[in-house]
Amino acid sequence: QVMPAAVQPIALKEINIAINNVCNLRCEHCYHNDYEPNPNDMTLADYERFAEQCAMNQVQWVLLSGGEPFLHPQLLDICKILTKYGLFF
Repeated sequence: QVMPAAVQPIALKEINIAINNVCNLRCEHCYHNDYEPNPNDMTLADYERFAEQCAMNQVQWVLLSGGEPFLHPQLLDICKILTKYGLFF
């Protein structure tokens, strides 16, 4: 039996996550204007749980945004975790 479109589960294939709010630019139109990392940013253990949940739910892509993701001090570690769970970024 086919379920009506309104109640069929939606499979997420892509998730966008802002890994920081740090940015070295000062664009007037942008709200990401902090230089300092937020103490409430996700830890590597948080990213591990996040990646595991994404993989379990058949997410294929994780888009890393921010601020400026390249300013995140653990960007390479985050990428390694995503790769470990077969996620593209």
